[in-house]
Amino acid sequence: MEALLQSLVPWGLSVIRWVQSIHHPILDQVFLAITAFGSELGYILLLPLFYWCIDAQKGRRIGVLIFFSLGLNSFLKVLFHFPRPAADQVRQLYKASGLSFPSGHAQGSATLWGHVFALWNKTWVRVLAVFLIFSIGFSRIYLGVHYPQDVIVGWSLGILGVVLFVLLEPKITPLLTRTHFTNQLIIATVFSVGFFLLSPDRHHVPPCAGLLGFLVGIILERRFLRFSSNGTTRQRLMRFFAVVPVALLLLALKGLFPQGTFWRFLRYAFASFGAAFLAPWLFLQLKWAQTESPSNEIASKE
Repeated sequence: MEALLQSLVPWGLSVIRWVQSIHHPILDQVFLAITAFGSELGYILLLPLFYWCIDAQKGRRIGVLIFFSLGLNSFLKVLFHFPRPAADQVRQLYKASGLSFPSGHAQGSATLWGHVFALWNKTWVRVLAVFLIFSIGFSRIYLGVHYPQDVIVGWSLGILGVVLFVLLEPKITPLLTRTHFTNQLIIATVFSVGFFLLSPDRHHVPPCAGLLGFLVGIILERRFLRFSSNGTTRQRLMRFFAVVPVALLLLALKGLFPQGTFWRFLRYAFASFGAAFLAPWLFLQLKWAQTESPSNEIASKE
């Protein structure tokens, strides 16, 4: 595989240079903004927005899938260990860390917005989803931080993950929800930690720790809260305006935890747990949200 990737480098560099031949200062800023939607900050803002404000049930599904997909991406990056395009070979607008193959931005955008495409049968939503999938991936080539083959494989893995999730999740979730509450927590912990131990690299920490915290959070939320994203216009607005300060608080956790892999893992797990359980609990206490109605509970089990 390494030989194949290496053989594609000349073609990839020629594509990057061709794309960058149309560069313009305005386009530079546009693609820097677009690529941010596929960054860690982008997910910190978007996942709570879906879960807290739009549709909690769909938000849970999106969260689980995106954490798993990004974990798979970081595992594959460590496995293939292929470097990014060199700064002396292409024009790079900013310095990206980590490895190149496959593109995490492309895979993450195809996963998130591909799942949005599958969940919402509205034309404008699907047009927006397709636009973001393409533009986020394309931005990585324009910015000179990924080869086109990184982006193409990232898109393919993301879309494949969405298709498999849509097919398998309705069969797997009922089996898990029928197991004992304690067993659900054990399964979530063993799966997430085991997934991390497959490749205990620092870049593998955020998605695996995020998956653990999010799974534990939604298990507890389903057991004790039954949080609903429905509500009055005022309630939805209050939750919406809470997204930014909560996101900033989660980012601030970096300065509160010591350095090291264990503490880094704990920090990301706590952040996603806070988004999945603590924030809905706080919204209910503040009367910014309500619990599910019996009809919603029945629908969520079907």
